[in-house]
Amino acid sequence: MENESEFIDEKAASKSQQRLMGQVYALQTGELDPSDINPKFRKQIVKMASTMKPSDVEDFARTKHKGIPEKVKKEGEEKEDDKREYDYGCLMLYFNIKNWDDVTNLIDEKDLYTEEEGYGLEDEPHVTILYGFHDDEVKLNDIKEAIDKVITKPVEIKLTNISCFENDKYDVVKFDVESPVLHKANEVAKEFPHTSDYPDYKPHVTIAYVKSGTGKKYSQKLKNPIILTGNKLVYSHPGEDGEKTKDSWKIGQNILGVQRGISDMTEEKIKIIQDFINFACEKLNIEEPVYIYLRKDRGDDGITTAAYFPYENENHIRVGGRALVDILRSIGHELTHNRQREAGVYKVGDSVQPIGGPIEDKANSIAGILIKDFAFNYGNDKIYEM
Repeated sequence: MENESEFIDEKAASKSQQRLMGQVYALQTGELDPSDINPKFRKQIVKMASTMKPSDVEDFARTKHKGIPEKVKKEGEEKEDDKREYDYGCLMLYFNIKNWDDVTNLIDEKDLYTEEEGYGLEDEPHVTILYGFHDDEVKLNDIKEAIDKVITKPVEIKLTNISCFENDKYDVVKFDVESPVLHKANEVAKEFPHTSDYPDYKPHVTIAYVKSGTGKKYSQKLKNPIILTGNKLVYSHPGEDGEKTKDSWKIGQNILGVQRGISDMTEEKIKIIQDFINFACEKLNIEEPVYIYLRKDRGDDGITTAAYFPYENENHIRVGGRALVDILRSIGHELTHNRQREAGVYKVGDSVQPIGGPIEDKANSIAGILIKDFAFNYGNDKIYEM
């Protein structure tokens, strides 16, 4: 561990400095609990986290490894050739919590630490699976494939206590989390190149950053554990100048079934339809996997162009003799109904006005928006001319 005074510079001078500052920054942002830090260095890291500006620490933490030595060499020591460039990536499980405001309302506004941007109340509740991926050495598809073998369905977690960890600048109020699946996912994630100086994984959900000394009063053991379900995985890439980019994917696959005998349903069309389904589900924040079946004709149930059957949670789309853009518009329309049901706009069994009603009009409007958005990103010619 190098002396704290050696870090008074705009960028880290060595890889070991950069890794140290990565821990300091993770502690400041609530991604790292002090109990997870190597006891040998815990006191120093906690002190640095409480006395240094997060913006300055982030500069050190985001320093590229390329061109810097493993350690700062003393005078007369041979320089070390750089062979790797490490960037830290982070894999997280996100939650779409309808009553999250009820949780954050527990925090007294006067206690919030808001002196710096990005603090205060947490507005994206999540659990970190692993922070510390060497971003230049791992491929997101490889991580996704490995994690998807462990997390095959939306993850149920149990929130047992509200606790906090403290430093001189602010406290982090958080839920303690119990989840065997997350521990398995953490073990799988650690098989990829990463940097981590703390062996024990202690998942938590940050609620808020509060002024130093005010966090303890929110600590409590919950009488009844809270059960949450997370269905979205997010991988955050470190970028130039600390700018992060994120990739996300939904847990559980959307099911697309194609009826046999549809002569014009080529593999290219099916691929575009699958891409549109994933695109629309992401835009609509649909929480559950969706089931969509492409049919040649109206069938015994006499659907016109498309229908959503909420009892079965299935979407049936008529595709015979229709242009691709019209098929996609029907899918967007029915997926909007999926989201309306999830959001409680209507309940299964409710009578919905099929023409001119607010639910149907909203689906028509959103379907048009989805088509334009998808066309802009995918290519107008491809979807309008097939």
